[in-house]
Amino acid sequence: MNMDYIPSNCVWEITYACNMHCKHCGSGCGEKYTDELTTEEAIALCDNLATAGFRVVTLSGGEPFMRKDWDLIARRLTGLGIQTNAISNGWFIDDELIQRARASGILNIGISLDGLPSTHDDIRKQGAFDHVMKALDALNNNGMPSVICTSINTKNIQELPELLEILVAKKVQRWQFQIASPMGNLLDHKELIISPSQVDDIIDFAYDTIHNYPIIIDLADDIGYFTEKEIKIRKHAVGKDVPQFWNGCNGGKCVIGITANGNVNPCLSIRDPKFIEGNIRDKDLLSMWNDKKAFNSIRSMKKTDLTGFCRYCQYGSFCLGGCTGAKITLSGTLYENKYCSFRLAIEKEKINIEKMTDYKELMEKAGKCIEDEMFQLADLYVQRAEQLYPEKTEHYDLLGYIHFSMENYDLAKTWNETSLSKDPSNAYACKGLGLCLVRLNDLSGGIAMLNKSIELAPQGFMDPYHDLAVVYIENKELSRAKEVLERGFKVSPSFKKEYQALYDSLV
Repeated sequence: MNMDYIPSNCVWEITYACNMHCKHCGSGCGEKYTDELTTEEAIALCDNLATAGFRVVTLSGGEPFMRKDWDLIARRLTGLGIQTNAISNGWFIDDELIQRARASGILNIGISLDGLPSTHDDIRKQGAFDHVMKALDALNNNGMPSVICTSINTKNIQELPELLEILVAKKVQRWQFQIASPMGNLLDHKELIISPSQVDDIIDFAYDTIHNYPIIIDLADDIGYFTEKEIKIRKHAVGKDVPQFWNGCNGGKCVIGITANGNVNPCLSIRDPKFIEGNIRDKDLLSMWNDKKAFNSIRSMKKTDLTGFCRYCQYGSFCLGGCTGAKITLSGTLYENKYCSFRLAIEKEKINIEKMTDYKELMEKAGKCIEDEMFQLADLYVQRAEQLYPEKTEHYDLLGYIHFSMENYDLAKTWNETSLSKDPSNAYACKGLGLCLVRLNDLSGGIAMLNKSIELAPQGFMDPYHDLAVVYIENKELSRAKEVLERGFKVSPSFKKEYQALYDSLV
């Protein structure tokens, strides 16, 4: 097994057959595929999923309950120890179906609800809303957990407060929000696509809800990221008293999607055929997963591939622009995400900062932001200071540090070089440039600059000794690391006291 990527969750569209033709359906479901997996092939796929190590499978569609053998598939999965859920439009859910689901081991059934009666029925089908209400009653009566999934669009976003009251009355435990993305049928109804600024409306509503109502809000992967409210919503959803940070798209890393005819892709929100990794009729899942070239566009992505705001965002190294499906459909690129709450917050702050003119205030605010590790804001404050007072030099060192902290090594290199162009004897800038060069794979150049920083270092400035030693340690040159530390020990007794343990560990 590829230990870098451990399989966990799978969403499996077991059929494209559907009794509705929803305006926002991403897969454009309606008629059953002529090459849909047979019962025998579906059962074999269940075994394949277990062998590959997947632990959770969600049965989707189309409408999964239109496939006659849905409970046979579910029973096979749960018999193999795989947690199994289903997502439905609710039309067929009644007491009998719930009993079949329970007997097959299905843990819960999520139901799509996309607005108040007129909106939901307009998007889906006349009478669809009433069927959802009846389905919720049936789930409650049979003691099965109820989950509502809402694809948010321009029509239903204003209806969320009224929907909330209905769902609380129906004792719904969880409510998931996702953005209706422009793919499939929604390409013919682009008027339903929300604007980037409305992401904050969703987050604000969710935040207020979890503090005032007995319901859990789950933000799908396309809603985020990194604002205080968004982090607290995710924390509330998992029920753990620790911050919950978005950790990047899991498509092809621990999650896959499987279509009704057996095609495998990183996620069912990614419909572009070029992302199909293969078909289970041709290759088993474990071999597909462990292929070094598998899911390459996602697995191999790095921060320097990103563009626009995302390229230099302080969270870019692990966020990588957020949800892959959202990037492709909502922003039209794999490398940037315009639907990001953190981005919106920074853009708003930038407008305010550009009105500031007091250098001391700008630098003080930058310092506080650095202290709080709010590097993106610190960058805006210092760059404004540099714009107003280019003759001052202290902000160039600061910009180098800020961008190094955000892993923007190319920009940090530029700022340190700018600082040195104004003062070639600046030991701090030499150190910063040296570390940037190391991170940019110029090891010899980086070591040379760190040594130069040591030569220029004023009394008491011991950082370059430590940093050069660490560079040698990272490159397994332990004798050289010890030599650098010994040089530092001769200069400063306090440095020796601080790093004696590190020196002793270098055996």
